Amino acid sequence: MAADLKNNFVFFEKNSSSVLPIASLTKLMTAVIATEYVNLEKEIEVTQAMLAPTSVPRLKIGQTYKAYDLLFPLMTESSNEAAQALSYFLGPQMFVELMNKKAESLDMESTVFADSSGISPVSAASAKNLFSLAKYLYFNRQFVLSLTNNSIDTSVYGAPKFSYLSNFNKPGNSSSIWKQFVGGKIGLTKASEQTIVSVFELELKNEKRPVAIIVLGSNNNFKDVEEIISRIKTFYE
Repeated sequence: MAADLKNNFVFFEKNSSSVLPIASLTKLMTAVIATEYVNLEKEIEVTQAMLAPTSVPRLKIGQTYKAYDLLFPLMTESSNEAAQALSYFLGPQMFVELMNKKAESLDMESTVFADSSGISPVSAASAKNLFSLAKYLYFNRQFVLSLTNNSIDTSVYGAPKFSYLSNFNKPGNSSSIWKQFVGGKIGLTKASEQTIVSVFELELKNEKRPVAIIVLGSNNNFKDVEEIISRIKTFYE
């Protein structure tokens, strides 16, 4: 699905109402709840229960981290540990309840969150639901999108405890298309295959338009996004 966040114009869509596993796209909502309900200056001590399997382990038992610091590995390296740790600020059960209530408030009627990381195959949504989330992020939580794109102004918010983090949300050898990337999140599990929510500001007919591109159940999410943008430019530029 590809649609304009400002006027809801749909450029392309296919099976956009189908509810599918979303994997780590879940973490976009995790970041929303963390920024809206947790004092980001508050610290938490890491326990064994927070050390979920993750692609790049960074947390250590006994160390303390601010909620603010945990947002960085959460959003760039898709850290399941950071997602777990953030949920413990409020308690995992309450945290997930708030995620589902927020989804309901955004009219994401088909969305279910089972945890804060997206590990569970029960966590699912439709592309239309995720468009609603992308719209909320773009107009109300640009801070979260900035985290996903390494574009946050740390001189304002402060330098994070973690440094030299990788960014999994865009390809390493990015084409020029990705220079227009505002932010977004990828996901991957066996159940979900590759997923992505991405927001771009595309120049179309001399106008900069905020466009969300959402792909679920993909074999190559970055390639799919690039092909969709190419088609948008072909038909609408």
